[in-house]
Amino acid sequence: MKRILFTGLTTIATLTMTAIPSVSQAGSVTYNPNTIKEESIRQVNPSSIVTMAQRGRLETQYISTGIQLTSDYVLGEIDAEEIVRAGIAANLLTKETIDNSSYLSAVASQLQIHLLQH
Repeated sequence: MKRILFTGLTTIATLTMTAIPSVSQAGSVTYNPNTIKEESIRQVNPSSIVTMAQRGRLETQYISTGIQLTSDYVLGEIDAEEIVRAGIAANLLTKETIDNSSYLSAVASQLQIHLLQH
């Protein structure tokens, strides 16, 4: 019984030491809280990005909210591309979204639906 227990513990210890690299093997890791990995950015759908703009989620990116957003849109002071750029700056959209004409077109349609029909 002691031999089985000793063998089991030895096996576990060996597996643990080989599975977890030592600090010297791992190298140094630098953490930068300002760096956001592209994979961590979720892609918000066109309707949601317009709703977020209306409700102030893009206000820190200088997008007006509520009735002022509607006014800016009607006056041509804001468009789909500007909303998408603000979404990218707010880490709600990936950088590649600005080159996606289908997404931009969908945002433009949603701006019309959300801002002009409410």
